[in-house]
Amino acid sequence: TGSHTTTDFAALDPEIHRESYTRIGSAALAYAVAYVLGFGTWWALEPSGMYAPTASDFAAASLSILFGAAIFFACRRRIISVRHLTRAAFALQVVGAFGINASAWGWERYFKPDTPVVGIAWVCVWILVFPTVIPAAPRTTLAAALLAAISGPLIMTLSVLAHGLPAGTGWGDVSRFIFTLHYPAVISA
Repeated sequence: TGSHTTTDFAALDPEIHRESYTRIGSAALAYAVAYVLGFGTWWALEPSGMYAPTASDFAAASLSILFGAAIFFACRRRIISVRHLTRAAFALQVVGAFGINASAWGWERYFKPDTPVVGIAWVCVWILVFPTVIPAAPRTTLAAALLAAISGPLIMTLSVLAHGLPAGTGWGDVSRFIFTLHYPAVISA
């Protein structure tokens, strides 16, 4: 009764479904491996430094890596039904973005008003690469990309609300820093 149309993903050729399982699984595995390498390098290089990973960083990294591995194995074993495959793909994008930005929790303890923003957030790469791996309707792609893009500002804002403003700063300083750091993610979306 109108729940499936001829352009519905489930109605496509089974070969496209097989390819989609492979692509989504590969993206999930690449995410998990990149997270292991990135977090492992950070942990190895900063075990006692000022920016050393905290217990919450280890928890976020573990959950992110496990999430990527779970999606990989679910795709490899075809546990996710074809009907829910595109939802799983975009859950990977959005949850993956939150995982990438999870290390921003507690950022305010290092912040000083003159802290420069150097480079772009890693989530920008994730947002730009994802549609090439998992093509979808433009509206769906944009919605998932925008949700991924706001993950960083959301985590950083919630962290400030939980821990308080950095000493000697106001919301204007913090807002400018968050905006400057994360507007490239919105542009990427």
